Amino acid sequence: MKIKRNIFVVSVISFIMILMCGCKNDRKDYMDKKITRLVVDYKKEEVPCCVRIDFTNKSRSASLYLTEVIKSEDTYMYADDMEQMLRDKVLKDDQLKEKKNKANNSSTDEQAVLWKVRVYFEDGEWVQLESLSNHPYTPDYWDDFIALLEK
Repeated sequence: MKIKRNIFVVSVISFIMILMCGCKNDRKDYMDKKITRLVVDYKKEEVPCCVRIDFTNKSRSASLYLTEVIKSEDTYMYADDMEQMLRDKVLKDDQLKEKKNKANNSSTDEQAVLWKVRVYFEDGEWVQLESLSNHPYTPDYWDDFIALLEK
């Protein structure tokens, strides 16, 4: 009886391990995709900001939402470094949400978004990392990410 129970426990654990490995492999299919665009919404000193990086032409546009919207555009010299950070940190983050449809912009929860990082791929799919008011999240690489974004 004890042997049957041990075999059952090992079988269940093996099954769970296989499922977990399968989940990790699902993320692999966008890890190798070409990143075309990055959009980051966040607050800097309580001022809402939106930074967009176009990896195709290596340009950056930023908008600051004060009493009037201040916009700027420039060439982004650190596109390769940012793409590497996206692949090493953001795309591997456990909080990352996969979005298959570009038209699905809304969060499932009606919560205030504290910050949002959205990565777009060549095929139109995108993934998103966000911090919501009810479940604030700040990854350990956040400060480095913002510093590179603003560099």
